[in-house]
Amino acid sequence: MAVSVTTAPDHWEGEDVIITIEEEGKDTALNFEGTVLKIGKSGSEEPVAESHAFGGKTFNYAQPTTKATVTFDIVIKNADWDRVRWSGSGVASAINTTEQRSDKTQLRKRIIFWFVPKANQQKSGTVVVPPNSGPIFRRMYIDVRAVTYDWEFESTEYKKGTMTFELSSVDSDGYPNEISQFTMSQGTTTLAVLNTTAHRGLLTWNSTTPAWSASYRT
Repeated sequence: MAVSVTTAPDHWEGEDVIITIEEEGKDTALNFEGTVLKIGKSGSEEPVAESHAFGGKTFNYAQPTTKATVTFDIVIKNADWDRVRWSGSGVASAINTTEQRSDKTQLRKRIIFWFVPKANQQKSGTVVVPPNSGPIFRRMYIDVRAVTYDWEFESTEYKKGTMTFELSSVDSDGYPNEISQFTMSQGTTTLAVLNTTAHRGLLTWNSTTPAWSASYRT
């Protein structure tokens, strides 16, 4: 039974986070499984420069916003997270027998964090997908570059990893690369449907499967 709320949840469990990662030009949305421990963002400063002129006048002007750095810690379960670091050679699921190699070209990515109560999540086969109803908080990062992935595997614990990626505030056309959105119930107030301009690619909900059909372009 889906969770019904009239206010935002007071907290999110690690299992409440779904991570969708798309590689440029692949037309595939990959959901990587794991339990998120922590997410943080730094950067995006808006520095102000100062210039002094004759007559004791001072001019202030804003400089371009600096890049943002996003880091998240995750307990890894059964997905191949090396693919996120190095990119893949095809469009198959990340859980496969294909070797992941450090010599692969790292493609730009669109990474979306979906905060959805576990009871509201749906499945397409064995893959958990974001629903199109109920409370959803979404953070989207577009044209992501410089993905790094550090992991550790202790004998008494799960395999854990830290992923870090960087992105600029806007792209060369001035479109935002970081977007945040929340709705109490998408059935009454829907999240924005991702489009080819502001979001650089479609992301369409298919209520029959259920699944998301992706088309991320740079």
